[in-house]
Amino acid sequence: MSRQEGLTRDAGRLRFKTAYRVDSGDRGPVAELNAELIPGEWKEIFRYDCFANSPHRHHWDAAGVEERVEMKGVESMDDGVAFTRKHFRTGLMSSLRSLGYEDLVDDLDSAEVARAAEAAISSLESLATEGR
Repeated sequence: MSRQEGLTRDAGRLRFKTAYRVDSGDRGPVAELNAELIPGEWKEIFRYDCFANSPHRHHWDAAGVEERVEMKGVESMDDGVAFTRKHFRTGLMSSLRSLGYEDLVDDLDSAEVARAAEAAISSLESLATEGR
């Protein structure tokens, strides 16, 4: 696996990271969302693999259980980026709550999270364009 790092942007106890990965015959931009659940310890809670052939996402609930989810209706790298953009803009906080991170969400500044999410989206779009 090769990986080209993109952006890292913190928003309180959330950290958005982007990269471009080439992995097992697939490639594409990746967005990761990490949370500082314990001071000084970061845990990955979302990863969006906006791959050319098999776009999908992963999430980890508060108990640490991972689930890989196919992105419904997503057939391409661009579709994966659009899916991630929509989730970051409209569904992120409710998804965090549904995964058991209520205390984390209550501790976040929504405007700060929105700014970091927009920076991550821009980075993801640039990585997709550069990686073609």
